[in-house]
Amino acid sequence: MRAERRLRELKRDALMQKVRDLQKRKASSKDKAREEWKRRFLEVKKSTPRLEDHCSKLRQELEKLVKDMLVSVKNDADSKPHKPSKKTSYKIMIMRLLQEVEDLRRRLQSVTIRLNAESKLRAQAEFEVKKLRQDLLHKKTQVTLTRKQTAFPQTSEQFFISAV
Repeated sequence: MRAERRLRELKRDALMQKVRDLQKRKASSKDKAREEWKRRFLEVKKSTPRLEDHCSKLRQELEKLVKDMLVSVKNDADSKPHKPSKKTSYKIMIMRLLQEVEDLRRRLQSVTIRLNAESKLRAQAEFEVKKLRQDLLHKKTQVTLTRKQTAFPQTSEQFFISAV
């Protein structure tokens, strides 16, 4: 009977060790995935200012070309002795409005990109805080259990109290 119980306890201990190993593997794979995500994020974050500078230079160049085109259209209209036609005025107005709309779209896109990045960082930080709190709670319980075990050492023998 004792030998059978001993074998079952050994089997249980082996299974518990296997569970712990699997949990450690799962946690390490999650940590690796998180570190990979952080690494990629930081790489993209480093390259972003350079790309934004290039994009802003191109945008300024485009705006300059549009302004030059508007000035040339206006000059063509002014060079004529009569007033610019309504058609030309409408074209100029439409081009300005289109340029403003495009500028607003770019601003909106950049704001949404920043918002998404910040929300992802916040979610990641919240997840890490939650994990750290869980680890802290686990360690506190382990410390409490070890203190209790050292205060009340258990022996391998069990005492049975029978009703007399």
